[in-house]
Amino acid sequence: MLIEFNQVRFQQGDFILHAHLSMPQGKMICLLGPSGSGKTTLLRLLAGFETPQQGKILLQDRDITHQPAWKRRLGYLFQDLALFPHMRVDENICFGLSMDNIPKEQQKMRLKELLTLVDLEGYEKRQVQQLSGGERQRVALARALAPNPACLMLDEPLSALDASVRERLGRHIRKIQQYQNLTTIFVTHDQDEAMRLSDYIYIMKDGEMLEGGSPEELYEKPVYSWTAQFLGDGILLPILAEKSNKITTVWGDFILEKNEDIEGLTWKKEASNPIKKDRILIRPQWITLGRGNKKARVLSREFGPKGYRLEMQFKDQNFILYSQKNIEAGQWVNMECDKVHRLRCL
Repeated sequence: MLIEFNQVRFQQGDFILHAHLSMPQGKMICLLGPSGSGKTTLLRLLAGFETPQQGKILLQDRDITHQPAWKRRLGYLFQDLALFPHMRVDENICFGLSMDNIPKEQQKMRLKELLTLVDLEGYEKRQVQQLSGGERQRVALARALAPNPACLMLDEPLSALDASVRERLGRHIRKIQQYQNLTTIFVTHDQDEAMRLSDYIYIMKDGEMLEGGSPEELYEKPVYSWTAQFLGDGILLPILAEKSNKITTVWGDFILEKNEDIEGLTWKKEASNPIKKDRILIRPQWITLGRGNKKARVLSREFGPKGYRLEMQFKDQNFILYSQKNIEAGQWVNMECDKVHRLRCL
């Protein structure tokens, strides 16, 4: 289901949202940004819970801007789940089907399919209060899927769960989305969750769409320095000067080997020139320790799932690297940069 926001403007109090974008069909799409950036507002506009003051919202070229929510046939999983506590699991899941006057036999068949899909077979007669947080989440997901929606919307669906349940349920939602080829839009402010589960991510900030792309594109080649910093560890170096294919930073010169991009650079001699606004991004994975002629000092070391987290210092700039080797704090190590990326600053 192709979804379009055509020059949409929505204002509520001092907050203003602008949206002009198209969302691909059959993909897992994430709206990612800090609290207050407009993620949930955009979802509510699509669902029909809010109406924009300007612009159009289209589903497959059909204008739904002023169509009531119940006519849009879109599934919505609320952040607080909004399950009916006085109803059993089966009654919660089939609530929308009952409202649509679907025959009881068809409801039973659909219920069986959904319980299998969300791994809750045998739970249909349980009360909501008897369920764990993850089980309640799956009941709410089944209820949203029951009417076979054209699009599924998830508003921070995993935020209230502990880490292990959150990761497991996230994978489960992803499998369901892929199995049904269902256009799914989910809201989160968790960068790792967005990168792990999404086909496509829209970065939101202060009511605006900053940029969009696949997780790989946004991590490896973001357009803006704000996006680069929001999506993970990285070193941002101001551009002091540039001439032809040479860019000068406080870490020295980078020579552009390809005219069409800024990858494949090599370090040259240092220089000093007036600062420009653009930045150079270096991700931790793009630096190799034990190679090259730049000596950096290890300030501190922590062990974690990614190996050793090293706080490094080079030319009075502190940054984070990850290593599988145990390098003690205070040691000096050679390092070499394999790739850099140029950024725009807001």
